[in-house]
Amino acid sequence: MLTLLTILLIYVVTIIAHELFHAWVAICFNMKIEKIYIGWPLPPNIAVIKRKNYEIVITPWILLGGGVLIEEDSYWKSAFWQKLLMLLYGPMANIILAMLIALMVLGESNGLLVSRETFQAFTEAIKLFLLGSVEASDVSGPVEIAAISQQIMNNDWLTGVLFITLILNIGVAVINLLPLPGLDGGQIVLAGICAMKKNSTNSIKLAKHLNIAFFYLYVLFIFYFVINEIAGLII
Repeated sequence: MLTLLTILLIYVVTIIAHELFHAWVAICFNMKIEKIYIGWPLPPNIAVIKRKNYEIVITPWILLGGGVLIEEDSYWKSAFWQKLLMLLYGPMANIILAMLIALMVLGESNGLLVSRETFQAFTEAIKLFLLGSVEASDVSGPVEIAAISQQIMNNDWLTGVLFITLILNIGVAVINLLPLPGLDGGQIVLAGICAMKKNSTNSIKLAKHLNIAFFYLYVLFIFYFVINEIAGLII
């Protein structure tokens, strides 16, 4: 139970870092933020923290990610390069966290940050994740990653924390950079297309419809994927 709570806490920190970097850059470019979601923007809300110019909304759907709601006019009136940077800085936060973990582990060679035992255990954890007991054609999903992480944490808690932090941050960054609507990469593509169309009403409407449609497709896909993984472990 403690292991699962640790994994959940690391994931929440990963999502918060991602969304706060989006929000920080948006504020720097004078985009009007309405809400920062910790958890996907689906009801019900667990808590709403009111700030001076925006709200931080916490939902029970944290495993699905989060989001930053920006006023449409301020978003579309901003330059494409501003939207580009704002969208890139979310994954950038996760890449930075992953790099810090890698530096901590590599720092073992000087005996500064982690012990040799932790370094060796971390290396074995990565091997287990990449090679493990599954076929090369299999894909490690959240359930399998959680199971591997729990196994590692049972042997060495620090190694497990470093491992899951690295894997989660790399995963969140890579997935969000995919050029699909609703994800950061897809938002960049749509923003670029709209910019070429001079942000015409039709191009903006199309972008909005695609984002909404893919948003619900992702929800269905994630539930289907996780249920299949759980069924595979049981069977």
